[in-house]
This record gives sequence, C-alpha cells and structure tokens, in this order.
Amino acid sequence: MFADGDADLDLATDLLANGKTSRLYRRLVFDERIATDVSASQNSREIAGYSQITATAAPGHTLAELETAIFEEIARLVADGPTDEEIERGRVQAEAQFMFRLQTVGGFGGKSDQLNAYNVFLRDPAYFDRDLARYQLVTSASLRAAVERYLDPRRRVTLSIVPEGRAALAAADSAVAVVS
Repeated sequence: MFADGDADLDLATDLLANGKTSRLYRRLVFDERIATDVSASQNSREIAGYSQITATAAPGHTLAELETAIFEEIARLVADGPTDEEIERGRVQAEAQFMFRLQTVGGFGGKSDQLNAYNVFLRDPAYFDRDLARYQLVTSASLRAAVERYLDPRRRVTLSIVPEGRAALAAADSAVAVVS
C-alpha cells in the first residue's frame, strides 16, 4: 500500500477495463464481441499487491482468444502509453472515489477505515491530501513503466472457470481443481 507505482497501477487497471470507454471493453465486448464483460482492479495490500483482469468469453469464443487480446492491449499500453485524456479520466475517477469514501463515516471503505489505514501503514492519519496527490503525479511514462513491470504476462496466474465436465474449455496447461 502506498508504494511507488501503486497509483499508476490503479489508473492503469481503470483505463484498461473499467467503463464502456476502456480499452479492453471497447475491444473485447464492443468491437470484436469475444467477451460478454471485462473488468480490472489493482489491489494494494500490506506486504504486496495484485492486479486482476477478469473477462467472460462470449459464446463461440475461447479463453485463449481473450487472453491473447488482453496481452495485446497490455503490450499496446506499454508501447504507446495512455493518452492524456485517459490519464485525466482516471484522475477524475480516482478523486471521485476518494470523495465517495469520505461520505461514509464507518464500515469498510468509509472515512474511519481510510484514516485508520493511513495511521496503520504510514503512521499519519492526515495523509489524505498526499494520497490524492499521488494520482495527480502519474504521467504517461510512469504509468507505462508500472504496467511493464507489474503486468508482465509471463508473471501471471490464469484462472479458468468452466462448466463441470467441460475442462477442454479451460485455458491451456490448466490443472483441474475441485471446488465444493
């Protein structure tokens, strides 16, 4: 939490897959129609974090198609970088989320939870302004560097969820896991 690259990855996952104007939604759901939905998130934790991209294959399309398209979009983001408009849209969304969290006093994700996180992880419950400022400091270059470092497809875990008895639909080299 609050490490270098943390805010960059938040914005990167937003511009990749959150909203109908995001890169992956436009490509997978709208243009190519190989997915019925797509989402992404960057999840900071105390010791480490993880980014997650989730997509559901449209009927007649494979998980391999989705995976290939996702990797291509990540590579395009690293090569070309985000547009100024994408970064600004991400900043506005981040600021809106900050304000939304302040509207709730208690509970998970509310003001007290946020102040407690600042106190526990940074020893500074008054970190709000500096936390928000991290998002204002994101540049095309810093976002590209974070994506290249942390969203490297060679360092991923792929989870396939397929109907029972249809293991052939799973991603290549999958191991079957029984979930009760």
